[in-house]
Amino acid sequence: MHTRATSAQPPPARQRLTKALLTVAQFGQAQLFFGNLYEAVVKVPDRFAEHRDLAAAPGTTARRAAVLRPGSPVRYFVPSGPLTVAAALGALAAGWRSPSRHWLTMSAATTVAMALGTAQLNRTVNDPLFLAARAPDATERTELLRRWYRANAIRMAVLAVAWVTAQRARSATECD
Repeated sequence: MHTRATSAQPPPARQRLTKALLTVAQFGQAQLFFGNLYEAVVKVPDRFAEHRDLAAAPGTTARRAAVLRPGSPVRYFVPSGPLTVAAALGALAAGWRSPSRHWLTMSAATTVAMALGTAQLNRTVNDPLFLAARAPDATERTELLRRWYRANAIRMAVLAVAWVTAQRARSATECD
């Protein structure tokens, strides 16, 4: 006999979907975290700011399309960023009736916050630092780099919270 799941208990198919989406979200969160950590440790922004030819194709001026040229770290983040956000939001939607809803909500919210913070960082720091027609002077470059590293540290902390809350949601989903 088939029984209908209660509102507090999602059906097994929903639980499997939630767990699968959490796996994708956690993979993306970890990839973004370690990618940002790598950029900070090896000082990728300093290299790009000092050698603007690294941010643009050789022999051309910096432009948005140059961000995706070979060697650009953006190429590694473009596929995982939207997929990670979509997976976190999908897990929240799939697990909405689950007792782990609060963990799913926190994971999705922090993942979206990271994405919005990255968009803001790109607009306010990366564009003037790497892509503006005029290279910033030394004082302005130093200030933009300081802002980048501070924002990146915040972004990594938010990603860590997103990953931990996704793990808590995953554990709670397995216990449901």
